[in-house]
Amino acid sequence: MSQMEKTLRLPYLIDFAVKLFFTRAISTWFIFGFIFWLLLHNVFASVVLGLVVFLVWEMFFLSVWYEKTVLPQHIIRMDDIKQFFRKLNSYSTPNLIDQVEETVKKSAWSIIYIGYMALPSWGWEIVFKILYPFLVSNKSIPYQNLLIGFHNKTIEADQKLWEVSQEKDFSTQKKQLEHYLEEYGSRVDDLDIALPTLRERPKAIESLLALSKLSPSPKSRLESAEIKRGQSMKQVEKQLRLPASVFNWFVQIVQKNVALREDRRYYEFQADYYLRQMLLHLAKRINIPEDKLFEMSWKEVKNAAQR
Repeated sequence: MSQMEKTLRLPYLIDFAVKLFFTRAISTWFIFGFIFWLLLHNVFASVVLGLVVFLVWEMFFLSVWYEKTVLPQHIIRMDDIKQFFRKLNSYSTPNLIDQVEETVKKSAWSIIYIGYMALPSWGWEIVFKILYPFLVSNKSIPYQNLLIGFHNKTIEADQKLWEVSQEKDFSTQKKQLEHYLEEYGSRVDDLDIALPTLRERPKAIESLLALSKLSPSPKSRLESAEIKRGQSMKQVEKQLRLPASVFNWFVQIVQKNVALREDRRYYEFQADYYLRQMLLHLAKRINIPEDKLFEMSWKEVKNAAQR
């Protein structure tokens, strides 16, 4: 982790993680634990049962919270960040520093709150993997076959890039690529604002375009996966040890949460490009070389701006 990440965003990440842990996780766990304590008058059993019920509760209702609250708030924050970015040249240096810190705060909120969705997006698949051998008598159909063929933001981005790669007119392709990068180019490999986003790596984009041009469309691969899922589902339904209606209800919950996994990765680091550009713009103003910027602490950068 770069010095800039440690000193600029990490404190906000810790702050939001602690707040989320206490306001949602601990408080809900405590409520369930207290109810069990009233019923059982056994502290250890109440703590354990409270934790189990809390996890089950979160697994069922986190995706609803994400759709109704977290994602809409994230979209509002991203609109604010883009507004900051469009006015970049009009800010004084002190105002730019304030806007960088505000952008970092909004970015950190999204990383923590959207990242929390890992619990249902991975948890349901783990539960399904464990229970699958007990629910289906014939194990020849892998459980993964029932979790494929769903639209998500990653497939959407790949399809858009494929469409750009198929365009033969250079000027049209250039415009389409700019739109693609604006919408989908903020992907990063790791949590560190020192790392360039996809839209800052022209060679990587060229390689992806060349690869996409020679590949079948992601949409066609998605359709093939959807057909495979449907065929597998029909075979599995003949081998069930419980009513098909119950199994289908369970599978639909798992499928919905597994599909959330790729969407979560798309939204989580959406702000990184804009944040990096703000930092690079600030560094240029105060004569800090780009290769030195992310090796510095945020305090050092602010002190340099004030000199």
